Amino acid sequence: MALLYLALAHIGMAQSPQSDVTWKLYYTSGGVEVYTRDIECVFYSNQYKYTAIRVNNTTNLSKAIAWENRAYFDNKCVGCGSNEAQVNIVLAPSQIIEGGCNSDAPSTFQILTYAWNMPDLKAYSHVELFGLSVKNNQ
Repeated sequence: MALLYLALAHIGMAQSPQSDVTWKLYYTSGGVEVYTRDIECVFYSNQYKYTAIRVNNTTNLSKAIAWENRAYFDNKCVGCGSNEAQVNIVLAPSQIIEGGCNSDAPSTFQILTYAWNMPDLKAYSHVELFGLSVKNNQ
């Protein structure tokens, strides 16, 4: 169950995001901006809530970005330390990667915060992009 939140990101057909459509700046460093927003997706008539992630390289340099997705329920981290929660990407100059219900982005760009069939996920606390780092890609 710990990593199911990553696996559910791209199951089936999804409807468009429903809730908070405004991206909030989470982190900025070295010309890379990381944003999050809360979204609701419907897969096969079932509701799921996610925190979507958007990464924007505003420079003319390639950037290597890394972090670990962490979701907290009752202030306990679910899936922390797992390989599936690790995100390592290289962004081309001016590239943007954006998670969402119908996104082509990797599933790690959506962090599950609610699933209709997982009652233990109802005590959602917060998400964290742990150890977020940005480096020039060599």
